[in-house]
Amino acid sequence: MRLIAVRWSVLLVVLSLVALAWLKPTQAQIPLESPTPAITTTTNMFNWNTFQPIPLARFEAGGAVVGDSLYVIGGFYTNQVEATDTVFAYNITTNQWRICANIPEAMTHAPVVADGHLIYVLGGYIGNSPGGSTDHVWVYNTLTNAWSRGPDLPEDRGAAGATKLGREIHFFGGAHRRNLHLEEWDSNKHFVLNLDTQVWRTAAPMPNARNHLGAATLNGYVYAIGGQYLAAESTAAQVEVNRYDPSTDTWTRVADLPKGRGHITSSVFEVDGRIMVVGGSVNGGDYGLASADVMLYDPNDDVWMKLTSIPGVRKTPVAAAYGNKILVTTGGYVPNPEMWIGQLENHWELARTLPISLGEASGGVIGNKMYLVGESNGATAAFDLGANSWNAGLAQRPYKTHSHSAQVWNQRLYLFGGAGTSAGKVQIYQPSSNSWSQGTAMPFATMAASSAFIDGKIYVAGGIVSGNTSNYHAAYDPTANTWANLPNMPLARNGAAGGTDGHFFYLFGGRASGTIGAASNDLQIYDPLTQTWTSSASDPTIPPLPQARADLGQAIWYKGEFYLLGGADQAGVSNRVDVYNPLTKSWRSVAPMPTARQGHAPILVGGRIYVPAGGTQASSSQSRIFEVYNPGSAATQIPATATPTDIPTATNTVTETPTEIPTATNTATEIPTDIPTATATPTATPTETATATPTAIPTATDTATPTATPTEIPTVTNTATATPTETATNTATATPTEIPTVTNTATATPTGIPTVTNTATLTATYTNTVVPTETALPTTTSIHQFRVYLPWATK
Repeated sequence: MRLIAVRWSVLLVVLSLVALAWLKPTQAQIPLESPTPAITTTTNMFNWNTFQPIPLARFEAGGAVVGDSLYVIGGFYTNQVEATDTVFAYNITTNQWRICANIPEAMTHAPVVADGHLIYVLGGYIGNSPGGSTDHVWVYNTLTNAWSRGPDLPEDRGAAGATKLGREIHFFGGAHRRNLHLEEWDSNKHFVLNLDTQVWRTAAPMPNARNHLGAATLNGYVYAIGGQYLAAESTAAQVEVNRYDPSTDTWTRVADLPKGRGHITSSVFEVDGRIMVVGGSVNGGDYGLASADVMLYDPNDDVWMKLTSIPGVRKTPVAAAYGNKILVTTGGYVPNPEMWIGQLENHWELARTLPISLGEASGGVIGNKMYLVGESNGATAAFDLGANSWNAGLAQRPYKTHSHSAQVWNQRLYLFGGAGTSAGKVQIYQPSSNSWSQGTAMPFATMAASSAFIDGKIYVAGGIVSGNTSNYHAAYDPTANTWANLPNMPLARNGAAGGTDGHFFYLFGGRASGTIGAASNDLQIYDPLTQTWTSSASDPTIPPLPQARADLGQAIWYKGEFYLLGGADQAGVSNRVDVYNPLTKSWRSVAPMPTARQGHAPILVGGRIYVPAGGTQASSSQSRIFEVYNPGSAATQIPATATPTDIPTATNTVTETPTEIPTATNTATEIPTDIPTATATPTATPTETATATPTAIPTATDTATPTATPTEIPTVTNTATATPTETATNTATATPTEIPTVTNTATATPTGIPTVTNTATLTATYTNTVVPTETALPTTTSIHQFRVYLPWATK
């Protein structure tokens, strides 16, 4: 018997050593430097690229970006909605996941807010579903890899919204429920935590009590977005968006979401002065319909826009912005591990194609719709920015020609001049009544003129009058419905791109004669105050266009620069995009148009340049093409070259250059996986959806909010701190190159030694070529049952 016992002891030691060898993160498994995956395409098209999946799939988790890492906390990790206390961090630079100290309680439905190197987890539901709501606040220190207890919420809440503004965290909405019960009542209460004093106070309640909502901070305001009532996720998803002004302690309703949306607690965040919402749940099905939608809200235009959908539907994903990258991971009806990353800046997207072919197009944005008219069809088409859908059945204009110059004033679309019978006419469309009317005719019967709106007046210049290119110039007062003649242009031009910086009237390029003749590269500038013109032909300090062209549509003014897109010359149609800075008097080039066009209608809304219609040939031609450009930062672009050639194909790098992983005793352990090559996942056009009419709210003046240095949390008597030492049970202290310390884990536990066969290998990338549609059906379980069992993260 003694011999048998010794043999069993030896066998157990051998098995333990084998298990430790398997767990050891070897140098080969965690490269200190790894090749950067790159996606090279013929043009800068936006894609959701697939990166390393999270080791333990989950949904209803929380997350936040600190430094160069996205932290994912808690959530449900099984199809049986069992909660986990595990925490993983994704290093955006190295494309690797690492294990962090477990949160002291298995948690779901908790909003997560970052403050410097600290992460606050506020309230939520405790344990497996349906767990009860809690008032606990946990704080994770990303530097020490340790958790501590923060000041409890004034009341228990789950599925609330929370966001940081200055040195305060705003927490609002959510639901109360007891353990093993569904949501019993929703809250509209609004609590504010002072991060320096660690004291809660009460602020004005949210107008509409709801749970599973999103929250964001932008321009000194706090936003409460969407949500649902109680547990009615299939019927009570909310469209309401409320904006809180801390200076007046009041809430204001702004533009509604195009579609009611909940389960977005961890997928609402700020992107370049706008608010993005990823995925979530909309009405329908038995438990709501998971959505692949990506929505963007612009506070200046008070409008929601639908962007390229994520590759698959995701309910309760974790999503965030890091620099110019957008990260989306986890979420679903059942646990999902995927990590998708996209970059909007200086990239193009495909929008829903036009229902009709149009050339020599004109249009403008009123409310949440873009109105468009053009050659070959008398229809007035409207594009719903939030639903990504068209309606071409609106009232038709009195003079159904083309080559109009368009401007928007007082919720009306004005068309000036045009070919044939519309030459010199002023046609006015009013969407609220779906009707057309006429204004006072122009002083000169022109077509293909250029225009700009400056200080309440619309300036119109050039075009073709009686078959000859004109240098006529006049200003229209839409309030008085009158015209005033102004000094003529120095150079007669038609088909020039007109635009304004709010002070001067700029005309770029155009033709000196005819509609298909040689284009010019002149830049002409009019000063309304002095009523004088200057041009690149007379002033050597004004640089001409890098490429001569005409029929570019409007010159788009955005963040201190003019964008000129496409156009044509006798040689053909161009796809280049040149950007002019009037302060530095310099040109630069950005990502070219996916499709070279002329006679299109570039329109700016929500910080995006929509480019519908236009012809692909230099002569008269039309198309149904619709592309959208997301402007980038001037610092990342290249100077424009004064040549008629297209811009060289740009290399689009998906991730930044990796840096070495520092070794530190308190650093969470990296997951031993190789970095897979990022896979570009094309997304098909999503199906049309109905829209809700937004409530028009005047845009408030932006308020700058000073950012103070975050302070450490003072010790509280009810603190349960996981100290990052050798004996801490919730802290992974092993360095990436050494065998993890197993002093406290070698002893057999009731769960037994984890088996290798239940652990999936983290290598393959995940792609989805199926069109993402809102669905109530769970996706394939062969991927969703992905699990990693670890001795320091047992359930």
